[in-house]
Amino acid sequence: MVTVERWRLLTLFLAAVCVVPSLSAVIVEEREYHGKRVTCVHGGAWIAQRAQRAQGVYTRSLGYEQVFTGTVQSAVEITDTDKRLEITPGEVFRGDASGKVTATVNQACLPQNLPEIKAGDEWLFYLITQRHLHPEANPPYITSDGLIVGFDSPSKPVSQAHNDMCLLRHHSDSRGCVE
Repeated sequence: MVTVERWRLLTLFLAAVCVVPSLSAVIVEEREYHGKRVTCVHGGAWIAQRAQRAQGVYTRSLGYEQVFTGTVQSAVEITDTDKRLEITPGEVFRGDASGKVTATVNQACLPQNLPEIKAGDEWLFYLITQRHLHPEANPPYITSDGLIVGFDSPSKPVSQAHNDMCLLRHHSDSRGCVE
């Protein structure tokens, strides 16, 4: 009987280990942005996000479609929180950014230690395609709103990104670069 109890306990433990990482959390954060109260909703698998933040710069960049330095040509407010950016790519680390790139950013929900993105700024951008699933359609389909700067992305001004750029140039996560 003792061995059956141990097997049950082991099975329960393994089931918990397999299920818990897939649990997701939604974090709702209220902020002040341009004199208005805005709500930033961060969601998804929080264990996976925490693990991703612990990864190195290069490994983390593999989760993005476009990674490049770029000069912001225009930053136009399209909603109370979002801006449409026209960016001229500079150094491309991932993807095929060329010509002008258009991306949307939720400026209000970017990390608060980052400055407001404005025309003339040089940033290291990590972009993904915004996708929306329409499951009620027959058959279900996915649409896209184009590229976005994810507010959990490591995007930042070039002046703060020298070490990241060095690691991206060397396709490495080693600490060989000095800022």
